[in-house]
Amino acid sequence: MKGLKFLFLLLFLTSCSDSIDSTEFNAQIASRTDINSPEDLMRLYYGSYELEGNSKLTISTKTSGENQFEITLIHNGLADDSVSDMRIIMKATKTNQTWTVLSIRESWKCREGRGHSYWGATKCS
Repeated sequence: MKGLKFLFLLLFLTSCSDSIDSTEFNAQIASRTDINSPEDLMRLYYGSYELEGNSKLTISTKTSGENQFEITLIHNGLADDSVSDMRIIMKATKTNQTWTVLSIRESWKCREGRGHSYWGATKCS
């Protein structure tokens, strides 16, 4: 029974965010020296966006060591019929003026009746 509980807990914890391969993004930023902050790095990854209605975009950063960052973007109130909120968590390092992304995880909250209401890796229906 303990094994089953452990397996369920492991499945739950690993399904909280969908991991994205950062190889392509790292290739795009490899020679860029104009990315001045972790927030700039996240904005570059997320791309252009338009805030509509009650939409709100928040970017926060935690330093987890010298030149190591955990950058979180939360976009609340998306103009989408199934997804209400999106979260991206990026771990990155900066050496001199060059950034390297170590990991990117994405998760979503669904609108009522369109799937899960917690941060989950499963896309909304």
